[in-house]
Amino acid sequence: YRITDEAYDKAVNFVQSKLTEAAVTDYETKIVLLHALTVADHSDFRLANQLYRYRQSLSPAALAYLALTFAEMDRKQTAAELLNLVIEVASGQPSKSEAQDVGEAEFIPWNVEGTI
Repeated sequence: YRITDEAYDKAVNFVQSKLTEAAVTDYETKIVLLHALTVADHSDFRLANQLYRYRQSLSPAALAYLALTFAEMDRKQTAAELLNLVIEVASGQPSKSEAQDVGEAEFIPWNVEGTI
């Protein structure tokens, strides 16, 4: 579908504003919005690189979006690395913290029983 340049610019500005409003640690939202901006020719490699540093804590869906973002930025090697990580996570292989027997606390930084 064709849209006017004005509508396109408004959409890009809206996505950029939502990216700015996202919580500092809401990596999943930031990755999806960054992917949308990258596809719209408004990529931000600095932000992509920052989000890449959190790759070990991302969900498979976020890793896939980040891989697509890097591929769109013509960073094929980084995209391939992220896709391999998606396969690793989806295969059920234990994460580094799980392999060190601290995996149960990986995403819950407090004692659940102690808070109930």
